[in-house]
Amino acid sequence: LRVFPLGGGSALVAAEQGGFLAESGWLIAPAWRDALDGPGLRAVGASASGATWLAHETGLFRLKGGELAKLTGPDGAITGITALAVGPGLDQAEAVWFARGETVSSAQLDASQAWVVRAAGLTSAQLEGGAVALAGTSPAPGTAGQLWVATAHRLFALEGGTWSRLDLEETPSAMVGAGRTVWLRAGDVLYRYDADLKAWGQVEGLSGPAVVLAADASGAAWVQVGDKTQAVAPAPLVRAQTLFEAGAVHLPEVVVKVAVPASAMPSEVRFSFDEGPPVSALVKDALAGSGTLQGQLVFSMGGFDAAGRDKAFSFAALSQGQHTLLVKAELPGNVESVRRLHFDFRAASEAPVSFAKDLLPIATSRCAKCHTSGPGHELKTYEQWKAEKDKVAAAVFESRMPADGPLDPAQAALIQRWANGGTNP
Repeated sequence: LRVFPLGGGSALVAAEQGGFLAESGWLIAPAWRDALDGPGLRAVGASASGATWLAHETGLFRLKGGELAKLTGPDGAITGITALAVGPGLDQAEAVWFARGETVSSAQLDASQAWVVRAAGLTSAQLEGGAVALAGTSPAPGTAGQLWVATAHRLFALEGGTWSRLDLEETPSAMVGAGRTVWLRAGDVLYRYDADLKAWGQVEGLSGPAVVLAADASGAAWVQVGDKTQAVAPAPLVRAQTLFEAGAVHLPEVVVKVAVPASAMPSEVRFSFDEGPPVSALVKDALAGSGTLQGQLVFSMGGFDAAGRDKAFSFAALSQGQHTLLVKAELPGNVESVRRLHFDFRAASEAPVSFAKDLLPIATSRCAKCHTSGPGHELKTYEQWKAEKDKVAAAVFESRMPADGPLDPAQAALIQRWANGGTNP
């Protein structure tokens, strides 16, 4: 019925039979699928903390670590939601925002870890006619991100706890956000907002009015113009393959690679952290992509070994906290395609993870069928996991394991934290 992008190579597929998760090429039937019917799903938003919010005709739900929970307000179930987005709250902490009629509200955890629903602080006159759409941008160094509200004739942006207003000449009909980019359809015109540059621009070159279908964090949108569906972007895209926008990194060494269309004829890709010294990868050192990367050239920050395997790059020089990976692809005519990817480096900065408490349930449910009596080498005891910790952490981070489909991102993060945080029994 609909596909809701969740970022990081994931999407939620709403079908007549219920909800399914699409993860790195796999379609997974989650345990909570029967609790929410597909036709009742209205909107979905993913947060940087690993939670997914689902607006359903029966209420507002939060999905994290495979567990589904229903959020209730002072009057019970929160129904009638017409738009939803994840963005900073009025105090700049992460919040889920939702529109109902002519009201816009947010829900946040308070000091006692209880969910509290608050009004947006916009007046009824400002929200006259209701909110057409909501969109959020992800956090970046120095900012908690933004929350955008589109009404009949204006846009409101919340950043740093303060609302600002932008008047529009045409009525908005759709708005979607992904990563640091927001796409807005107003009248017959499609606009694109770059949160890193803090600038709106009009999309040129379309053969007619565009129906906005979805957006992704690389900076592209999928639109339908007439009977054609196409991707729209300001330049040939640099797409990250193993590091995701607003994601958390729990390992000191990570494979960092990107794909660039071979048709763009890139000659070189330069990687750098926080505008620091660049690491160059020449086109002669790139690999030709295959499968879903057919027609792409794949560049690795750590390079490739003689067998064509990715080599990890050390993050040891990075401090704990938010950072930006800047990737510049050199194209013919002295043209650059630039990708800024913001992430949170958390290696050894969180509470320890236990094998018995945190990892054993994952090992039993997702790994045992291959690594206890199946085709994989034996991997069932604490000692075996500890001996293989680096290989296991890398395999789940790169979605190579489990063989029957990738782990939930929260489960993969637990394994990475355990491998890098003392491998507690």
